[in-house]
Amino acid sequence: MQRPELRENLLVLYTTHGSRGKRVLACSRKAREAGVKTGMTVAEASALSTVVSRQSHIELWSPEEDQMRLQELAEWAERYTPMIGWQTISELPWKMTDGLLLEVGGTAKLLGGEEQLARQIVRCVQQLGYHPRVAVADTPGAAFALARFATSVGDPIRHIAPRAMAAPNEVGVTEASALWEGLPVEALRLEADTVAVLHRLGVLFCSQLRALPRASLAARLGEHPAIRIAQLTGEIAEWIEPHRPAPEFRESYQLEHPTACRRSLDAFIQHLLKQLTERLRRAGQGVIRLLCRLNSTDGGALDI
Repeated sequence: MQRPELRENLLVLYTTHGSRGKRVLACSRKAREAGVKTGMTVAEASALSTVVSRQSHIELWSPEEDQMRLQELAEWAERYTPMIGWQTISELPWKMTDGLLLEVGGTAKLLGGEEQLARQIVRCVQQLGYHPRVAVADTPGAAFALARFATSVGDPIRHIAPRAMAAPNEVGVTEASALWEGLPVEALRLEADTVAVLHRLGVLFCSQLRALPRASLAARLGEHPAIRIAQLTGEIAEWIEPHRPAPEFRESYQLEHPTACRRSLDAFIQHLLKQLTERLRRAGQGVIRLLCRLNSTDGGALDI
């Protein structure tokens, strides 16, 4: 926590929306309990906060400061996977300002499995002073939707079976069917204007939107809703853009089973060094500094 003195306060962050004036962007749990909601005017939030407690703090949101904290958290989370970011590369790129995407498909099994890894991340991030919500799913779109709209502070983890969101009506995926029914259209990462149109049409949930014919949907709202649905289900691929560019020259090896044998580790490192040296030689390049990172099963990492 950068400002622990605010921990006990009713905290409200606001932003300016042109003619709509100052509106609440985010608020703390105590502020929500006082009746503050995102989107309400700062005057309304101030009145509610003052009635409940004198220890209220209302502040203009700083996207630059949030980005710095997000960068720090991404660097900390590299102990779980090197593939971390807040942007995606796809037919319709997307950027988050208050969350991270982690590709754990190749590392989760080394850290006890996806569910155990999710519990470990939640526990460790809570120790950093945050209230995380974590979802494990096949696609960035599904993970975002579930983390934001299918979890809570008291129940911060959601894990679904592979491809469950792609076929919610098949046998064995009743949980995903319920999730489709309960996810609001905001979970699809649509523009605010598109969400407003859908609300006026009475389309409030993803299941309603998915049931509409794609042709008429595109004619009324453009291609974005159909693309976002396809990204969520995996029909359209979407990749995480790493916050830290991958080194130009690197080699890696993933053990089938963890080992503490120094002789085995030395052998693997020597093998990787040989491969890396050959690549450098072919490219006519040299080395000033080498980094060797060993990831352990408890989520830690040793840099040599």
